[in-house]
Amino acid sequence: MKNFSLKRMAQVMRITFCQNHKWSLNCGIAFLLAHFFGQAMIFYSVCNIPAADDWFVESRMHSATGAFVMISVFLILGGIAFTFDVLKEKNKRIAILMLPASNMEKFVARLLLCTVGVWLLNVVCILLSDGLRQLVYHWSDNPLGSALPYLWEFISDQGTAFVQVMDDSFRPGQDPGWWIAAFALASAFMTYSFFLLGSAVFRKQAFILTGLCGLALTLVGAYVAGTVAGLFEYSYTPEQVNEFLVNIVPVMAIAQLLLGIGFTWLSYRLFTHM
Repeated sequence: MKNFSLKRMAQVMRITFCQNHKWSLNCGIAFLLAHFFGQAMIFYSVCNIPAADDWFVESRMHSATGAFVMISVFLILGGIAFTFDVLKEKNKRIAILMLPASNMEKFVARLLLCTVGVWLLNVVCILLSDGLRQLVYHWSDNPLGSALPYLWEFISDQGTAFVQVMDDSFRPGQDPGWWIAAFALASAFMTYSFFLLGSAVFRKQAFILTGLCGLALTLVGAYVAGTVAGLFEYSYTPEQVNEFLVNIVPVMAIAQLLLGIGFTWLSYRLFTHM
């Protein structure tokens, strides 16, 4: 099958989801527990204070927002690292091989389940964990309401800042403008595709091993960059160094975008071989 059909892809998504519903259930429970314990640890100190000041309670709300975001990043990367987990066993590979769909349809179907599906699951678990935390701490003397408004405020602020950066024009040597936003998006895409590739490369503990590889590469890159910067430390003025950093932003954004595309292509090639 060479033609791409959305209908067949949707059928593949439905079948693979039904075949791996236990994994989805376990994943949902893990997401819920991760968010709940993160919230419980943050608000535990407030509950032990008879009458906490409003500023202290509000600071805990902002900390809860940070916990939501940080835990979500790890869980979402963990989800993409499980994209090809269903192919680790021979019987599961045979089951997917027998599906009447093209390799591209199977690849995209699995990718959507572990991206869009995991994102939606994470949102549901955030809502449930916030409500569960309020239920568990209902006995507290302090008004511990929902942290969701603070999370929404954080998302809105970040979105507004992102749009403002996108509106800025690019001026070489002065202001990277919207290339900053492009750099951030390209960096996120590269990281996402890197964990996708790790899912295809490692047969066990894909998230942990991919994360360790990413950490090692980051440390090596930072060391090389620091060494090169040290060689030119006394050769250029701070203004010249700053101008170089500003001008290199577009180059780095394009390089990360190309790396992300390459990682995704390699993931697909490994998927077809698996």
